[in-house]
Amino acid sequence: MKKAIWFSRHPLSISQREEISSMGFSVEERIDLGSINISDEDDAQEVYAKLAKESPTAIFGVFAAPIAGEFFARKSKIKLFAAWNIMRSIDGGKPSFAHKKFVQIG
Repeated sequence: MKKAIWFSRHPLSISQREEISSMGFSVEERIDLGSINISDEDDAQEVYAKLAKESPTAIFGVFAAPIAGEFFARKSKIKLFAAWNIMRSIDGGKPSFAHKKFVQIG
């Protein structure tokens, strides 16, 4: 199986893990990296470096624009798959999430 990283502040659901596995990946959860506050370019570059150092074939998760931008700017060969949320919360309401599928974004 190919190596993948889960990049999010939240743990993988069972169905997300099964979907990733069905795509031929063995996934390691890295909530520690997904939880880093990204307030400037240096933070984004630091997170990119930590993810790239793991040498995954793919990264699945929820990506802040600066992280996806780092992968694009560096022409990374690592594939990025974003979680597609089909349940939006009401303005000002509690955050909600319903996973539809992963979509390759890079």
